[in-house]
Amino acid sequence: MIALLKFVNGKLKDSEPYQFAMAAAQRDETVAAALGSPLTAGSVTSGSFNQSNFRSSYNMAVPISGPKGKGTLRIVASKVATDADWTYDTLDVVVSSTKATIELSKKAPPPK
Repeated sequence: MIALLKFVNGKLKDSEPYQFAMAAAQRDETVAAALGSPLTAGSVTSGSFNQSNFRSSYNMAVPISGPKGKGTLRIVASKVATDADWTYDTLDVVVSSTKATIELSKKAPPPK
């Protein structure tokens, strides 16, 4: 059972929405001020990934922490075709100590 949970957790963390959201949280100055840097992610505590025909949906809450505090990274995303871009309905961090919600940029970072 533990092996299955580790496998599922790994698959969710390998997904494009997770990678995008973690990068957005890592580069956000307000998150850095509240939680510190660098951020680390814990195991996914709740989430789902569904794919039906050409529609995909992703809903996940990820515990994150930094040197100054803890929070929850919330991701709700969907796309309607396998080659479409993800649309982020929710992309934010809730700071555990204050319950403040920090909205993250839903735009991709500029190329390096």
